[in-house]
This record gives sequence, structure tokens and C-alpha cells, in this order.
Amino acid sequence: MQTFEETPSPEIEPVIRTQLIEEVELRAQRLLTEQLAAQPGFRVMPFSETRRLVGNLGVRWEPLSDAQLRALADESGADIIVTGRIPDYGAVRWQYWVGGWAMTATAHLMTVGFASGWNPAIVGGFMALDLSTDLPFWWGGAYAFGWGLRPVRVQVEAVQTGRCGGPLWDTQTVMVLIPGKTLAVFPPEERRRKEVQLGVNLERAIRDIADAAGRSLRLKPCGPEPESEQAPQ
Repeated sequence: MQTFEETPSPEIEPVIRTQLIEEVELRAQRLLTEQLAAQPGFRVMPFSETRRLVGNLGVRWEPLSDAQLRALADESGADIIVTGRIPDYGAVRWQYWVGGWAMTATAHLMTVGFASGWNPAIVGGFMALDLSTDLPFWWGGAYAFGWGLRPVRVQVEAVQTGRCGGPLWDTQTVMVLIPGKTLAVFPPEERRRKEVQLGVNLERAIRDIADAAGRSLRLKPCGPEPESEQAPQ
């Protein structure tokens, strides 16, 4: 998440990690608010007001409950409540990539094995090379030749409020590769820093999600309210 000149001590590391996570979440919330507000047809509650309302609910890490969603809708008067998560930031959990990597590695292994007559030295060298390149890529990313590899995955869900309320829309996006020309706008001493590269991909991911919302996030039409039964006279 962060490039340090000196590795933090085990006593300080949890405190720093918590602070960094809060900073990333705050930045992501602000970016999402700004990007959604830039979409045509959307009227978005200002970031500061949203933070105040969410703070009043006492929400921290856990997803909003149905009761909290209703309370937030009542307080804000919003037609749609948008919530987001950042499951992967700088590293992708093994559950999401190990299966795909295993299938790819197996296919490559079969190709190398048949081509080399299953020479142990060649096959072993290939597997070592494959692991040495793929594992760092997914487990923390890398920076080489001016390009960054910093995986960031963002998930967003939208819930419609009111009488026709319920789950309305969801999407996710993953950004990994950062072209050199994108990092070239930063001073040379900053391009190598993890937090700069991750911040670039976070902004790209949220912009991508906001654009998708602008294209497809729409209120679900409601039918007429059912007429109340008339009391017999």
C-alpha cells in the first residue's frame, strides 16, 4: 500500500495500516461522489453531507443493513443509495487468481513438457520462472521499465429506495496495468512509489464504474399503488 524508506516496526505497523486504509477509503468515497456527480442526469448529495449522514449511523467497516439503508434514505431523500467496497488493493486474494493461474500454468507446462521431451531441467526451470513472475505480479504488484502492475478491484452496488425499493444495479472493475505514459505525469521520484501507482489505478477504476453507472444505472419504474380495500357499507 505504501513505500517506506524504512520498514515500520511490528508495533507501529498495525496502526499505520489502519490509517492508510482509512485514507484510501476516504479518497475512494470522494472520487466516487465526484465522478457520479459528473454523469448527466444524476443529482448527487455532496460528499461532506454524505459523510455526516453515514457517520450519524455509526457505520464503519460492515455493509449497510436494511434498517441503515432505510434510515439513510429517509435522512437524505435519495432515490438511490450507492455503496462500494475495495476488496483488493495492491494484492489480489488467492481465491480469485489461483484457479486461473493453475489452469494457465498447466497449459504452459504441457506445451513446454512435450516440446522438451519432459526434460526435468527445462520443465523445472520453466515452473520456477513462471512462479517468480506471476506470484509477485498478483501478490503485491511490481514496477518495471516505467510501467506499473498494481491490482485494484472496486465493487459498487446501488439500491433503490422507497415503495419499489430493492437491489437495483451492481458492477465491479479491476485495474492492473499502468502504462508508462500515465505515470510519466509524475516526478521521477514519485513514479516508483506504491501509493502513487495504486492511487492511479483506484482513480481509473472508479472513473470506469462511474461511466458504467452513467450508461446503465436507472430508477426502476413503479406500478400504481394498490387501492386499499373499501370497507363494506
